Order: sequence, then C-alpha cells, then structure tokens
Amino acid sequence: MGEDRPVADKAKYEALRERWDHEDTLLVSRTGTFLTTSSILWAALGFQPDDSFFLIVIGIIGLVLSILWLTTSLHSFNVIGTLFRLCKNDMPYGIKEIYQRKPVLFRPTTVFAKVVPSLMIAGWVVEIAYTIWKLVAS
Repeated sequence: MGEDRPVADKAKYEALRERWDHEDTLLVSRTGTFLTTSSILWAALGFQPDDSFFLIVIGIIGLVLSILWLTTSLHSFNVIGTLFRLCKNDMPYGIKEIYQRKPVLFRPTTVFAKVVPSLMIAGWVVEIAYTIWKLVAS
C-alpha cells in the first residue's frame, strides 16, 4: 500500500486508474451530449404548445433518449465502481479517503449516472401524462 507497494502493483494501479479516468471522461461526455439533446427537445415543446400530438411525440422521443442515457450511464457507473474496487487497495495514501468522504448520493459519478437521467425521465413522464390529461379533458 502507499509508496512502498511493488512495481507490479503500481503498474496495475496505473493501468486501472487510466481506464477509470477514460470511463469517467466517457460518462461526462455522454452526459453533455444527452443534456444538450434533452435541452433542445424541451425547447421544442414551446414551438407548438397547442399541438398535443407534437407534444406527445417530442415527449416520447425525450423519454426514450433519457432511458438510453440512464442505461449507458449505469453501465459507466458500474464499470467505474468495478475499477475502483479493483484498484482501491493499491491507491497511494490519502487518495482512497477522498472517495469515501462524500455521501454516495452527492458523488459526481452518482449524480451524472443516476440522479440527472432519472430526473429527466420523470420530467418526460410528467410532460407526456399532462399532455394526455389536457387532451382527454378538452
């Protein structure tokens, strides 16, 4: 552990950490892509606010994209978690403690992989349900 670990463990840690960083970068990149796409779809709802068919179609597209986002994000989250478990015993002093200070819900990986996509899915479900309710009520 720490600076006294053998070179083989250091090489293993560095390889795992490189993969971990890559997966984390992919997660952030995918989050940016999906947030941009979702923002465009949310903005599109304002173009035809009285056309229920248009609103439902946009809502369904947004819901499907958000489910795909959650699926790909959960994959990254699981890979990052696996890589953490594989290399946590070889981490230099002080680094492992950084990852254990924040409550799990507030860790960036959790927010990007679980919380934000889930909120977006909930938003699209509410938008679709509200539009259908307005259509049926009128």
